[in-house]
Amino acid sequence: MQKKCYRKVTFFIDGFNLYHSIANKRFNKYKWIDLSELANNFITKKEHIEEIYYFTALTPWSPDKMNRHKIFIKVQEPKGIKIVYGEF
Repeated sequence: MQKKCYRKVTFFIDGFNLYHSIANKRFNKYKWIDLSELANNFITKKEHIEEIYYFTALTPWSPDKMNRHKIFIKVQEPKGIKIVYGEF
């Protein structure tokens, strides 16, 4: 039996651009998007997701937004998403 050979794919997600792309009210349903499912929509059957990086920064000037963002991140981490923090 021949072993399948997959092409390895790594995703780099810019949290700032993602957030502002879906900030419009008509896209509210995507605010709690599953980043691993998002990435899976872009690969073929011959590809394998090796890693997914989510680049983000917390908003210290808005405690409510920051708390929601922390929850969003906490939901993503068990799915293998690697969080990379920056600063504003």
